[in-house]
Amino acid sequence: MIYVPPLGGWSTLAIDFLHYLVREHNLQVLFVADEEKLGYTLQEKINRLKAVNPNLHLSDVLPADLNGYDVLFIDSINSIKMTIESMEALSNMYPRLSFVNIFQTTKEGEFKGPKDYEHWADVVILTAVLKSKPKKSRFGGKDMINIL
Repeated sequence: MIYVPPLGGWSTLAIDFLHYLVREHNLQVLFVADEEKLGYTLQEKINRLKAVNPNLHLSDVLPADLNGYDVLFIDSINSIKMTIESMEALSNMYPRLSFVNIFQTTKEGEFKGPKDYEHWADVVILTAVLKSKPKKSRFGGKDMINIL
C-alpha cells in the first residue's frame, strides 16, 4: 500500500519498484493507470526512468483476467473505486498475485478510505516529497529512503 500527498513522488517510487521487479526478478507486472491513464505524462515517466521492459504491461482499466501476471499495481484504489471486499475477492481468485495499491490522501495526509485497507496490507508506505518511509511492515525495516 502506497499513499502520498500531491506531488509527493509516488509515481517515481512505483515506477522504480515495478522496474526493479521486471528487471531483477523477471516478473510479469501489470500497471493499471486508472487515475493518470496511459497518456503522455505516464509514458514520459516510464521512458525517463528507463523502465521500458517487455515484462511491464500497462492498462488504464483492470482486465477481467489477471492470469499470467505476478504483480498488479493499481493507481489508484480510490479512482478505480475498489472496495476492501472486492480486493479480497480478487486476492482469493488470484492467490499467487501480489498487489501494490496506490491510494489518494486526505488534506490531513492520511490515505482516503477505511482502515481495513491498511490492515489488509503487508507493507504500508507513506511517501513525501522524494522520500518514502514504511509506516507498517510485516517484514521489518522502517528506514526513510530517498526517491531518485
